[in-house]
Amino acid sequence: MQAFQNPATLTGEQREAAMYDPHGKSERHFAPSIDETARIREYLAAKYGPNVATPEGQAPHL
Repeated sequence: MQAFQNPATLTGEQREAAMYDPHGKSERHFAPSIDETARIREYLAAKYGPNVATPEGQAPHL
């Protein structure tokens, strides 16, 4: 579908597709794997310090 079309010229199928996928992105997103998460934590710890990259629920109390 084009970036903009007059709604009056759209078919029922095109209107339904636009309603369920308003940005035209039907791709799916998945959470990173455990290994990727560990690499991300290591990167954040190296860049910002170990307390930034701790797993959820394990952050030190302020």
